[in-house]
Amino acid sequence: EPQKVILEAITLSARGNGRTWRFVFNKLNFWRKQGVKSVSDASNLENKPIASHPTRFGKAIRTEEQPEWLGKEEEQTKREATPEEIAAFEEEKRKLFGRIKDYKEQKSG
Repeated sequence: EPQKVILEAITLSARGNGRTWRFVFNKLNFWRKQGVKSVSDASNLENKPIASHPTRFGKAIRTEEQPEWLGKEEEQTKREATPEEIAAFEEEKRKLFGRIKDYKEQKSG
């Protein structure tokens, strides 16, 4: 389950234009502080609207209503991945985890 949560953080970071590992780490750290233990916990937290409350400067945090069409486009474009796409994804994932392992070994060694 932790690997799935990490992959979800990477996916959401990439979609949100987070281009660094620091961005992914910060997202994972935030989720940890919020008690996220599964991908569904992470999804619930990410989709939770930001509440409007005064900050220490006395200004309210801006909130916006989401339009009805938001999210429907994604539903319409969902499809099953082809075996080739799955194989390519698994290969990229293997490379990524290999790079992470190498990096950890360099740091500890």
